[in-house]
Amino acid sequence: MTQAFKGVVFDLDGTLTDTEAQANHAAMAVLADMGVEGDMALFESLSGIHDIERRAILHRALAAQVDPDDFLLAWRARIDQQRANGVPTKPGAAALLQTLKDKGYLLALATSSYRTMALEKLAKAGLEGFFDVIVPVDDVQNPKPAPDPYLLAADRLGLKPVECVAFEDSETGAESAFTAGLFTVQIPDIHPASGKWANIVAPDLTEGAKAAGLI
Repeated sequence: MTQAFKGVVFDLDGTLTDTEAQANHAAMAVLADMGVEGDMALFESLSGIHDIERRAILHRALAAQVDPDDFLLAWRARIDQQRANGVPTKPGAAALLQTLKDKGYLLALATSSYRTMALEKLAKAGLEGFFDVIVPVDDVQNPKPAPDPYLLAADRLGLKPVECVAFEDSETGAESAFTAGLFTVQIPDIHPASGKWANIVAPDLTEGAKAAGLI
């Protein structure tokens, strides 16, 4: 790469933390406890979708089988139990963040989680302290796939979108970053990448950073 980037903006779930699949399996277990045969495809379809919309989708999908609010409370409790001893990270996540920090890049997080939840996951994953800016879903009027989260992240870093690289796993997140004008590296997690919303599709964080010329 010949372009000189100054900032790097990361998604959280499925990109830095290995939380998407963990949460989906927890959901299936909770439904089984409630006597309902769950549909994994439903939960996998929520990848990259912000928390507010997730709740609405699940209310519509589950209302005929269980009380959606009871399910959501039980799901939250199951996830909290799983994460009591830490949140799993994607291979190379902490090392890459440290390397980028050492190289002088400004780092931001653009997540579809609420701020309190994002901060909790970062702390339990051992990834707190790396980011100059955090943009949770609370801070934007139009969440991913709209470009707003990445536009705001770049603005808060004091950079133009074209001066930043974005790391995303989902199509929803990649669309948000790509349409905002960031150089987008997509690392598929649950679903394969179409490549439509990515400058680079990579197998992992380290390879993506190398391909983007960051390390």
